Amino acid sequence: MSLVRMPEVRSYWSQNLEFAQMKNVISVNTFETIRRYIHFNDNTNLIPRNQPEHDKLYKLRPLIHFLNKQYFTVPMEQYLSLDEQMCATKVKHYIKQYMPMKPHKWGFKLFVLSGESGFAYKFEIYAGHEESQVSSDQPDFGITVNTVLRFCKEIPHKQNYRLYHDCYYTSLPLMVYLAKEKIHSVGTVRRSRVPNCKLPTDSTLKSQPRGTSYEYVASVEGVDISSIIWKDNNCVTLLSSFVGRQPLCKVTRYNRKEKKTEYVDCPNIIREYNKHMGRVDLLDSNMGRYEILLKSLAWLLERRVLQNKAKTESSMEQAEFRVALAETLCNIGRERSTQHVPSREVRMDQLGHWPILEARKNEMQVSHMQRLHAHKMRKVWYSIMFE
Repeated sequence: MSLVRMPEVRSYWSQNLEFAQMKNVISVNTFETIRRYIHFNDNTNLIPRNQPEHDKLYKLRPLIHFLNKQYFTVPMEQYLSLDEQMCATKVKHYIKQYMPMKPHKWGFKLFVLSGESGFAYKFEIYAGHEESQVSSDQPDFGITVNTVLRFCKEIPHKQNYRLYHDCYYTSLPLMVYLAKEKIHSVGTVRRSRVPNCKLPTDSTLKSQPRGTSYEYVASVEGVDISSIIWKDNNCVTLLSSFVGRQPLCKVTRYNRKEKKTEYVDCPNIIREYNKHMGRVDLLDSNMGRYEILLKSLAWLLERRVLQNKAKTESSMEQAEFRVALAETLCNIGRERSTQHVPSREVRMDQLGHWPILEARKNEMQVSHMQRLHAHKMRKVWYSIMFE
């Protein structure tokens, strides 16, 4: 469906626009029946909306738990980013949000923990402030910061993972808490969230040249926290528990007054933040290339497997992978009169598609029993013939 676009889902089975790869696998009536009756929870146990323990996402809760559990079976990458994602929709619903800074401004808001490759390890659907509770073994830092704490509970502690987030989540108590758990973090921050901030104000930096930056390092509960302000087109303020201003690097900027490109100083924390922060946006980009009503991120895992195997050849493009995946799923459970030959990509990937020894062992046991039976029959035949 992501490669062959139709006006609507039922068009794949229409007489004029039918798509054989879909029509030969499942009938339109079966497909529509599944869509109509698919359910994930027992409505008889639903707590009414007017009661305090009501769960707005009750009907989806088992599916959310199942998906997050499966996502965490994939080994976690060292660089992680936490950001919002919009699931665009035009339906009327009371948990739908409006975010003017997102490409899709109206939809359901999701909090997503993504790795450097763009793979999502955990997600939450925003359904109101009542969803912002933390477990009893974690501190309560407020509604927005508690979101980070819930996600960080799934990150292995004491293993120096690095977490990147924007000013919506950044606070000094959060960074100190994460640093004590050996989870390093960096994020943009609002000046009002930095107690006794000694950094110059935006108005002070207005007269300074582009590329000017200042840094102050303070020890908070035994944790060194670096606060940095950098003047670009606008002033940017960041907090970090593992990276600072040095070493400075050079970045190119266009000077409108002189109408030329020039090099300006850039703190190391800016380069580190820009390099690893936008992974949820990368996830959106991968999903947006081939939009589909039923989305899949298996292509990211295929690329990651090849990287871990140190493969020299490039992985399949996303469109090619979707075709191979669709053909494989459509052929599951179908009887074949001839032996199926895997695709060239599978036969040549050198990932060790060895036969299962258990099947061979069973065949050997059966063959051995047959030989014993034949030997016994020969003895009986000899005894009859020579008695």
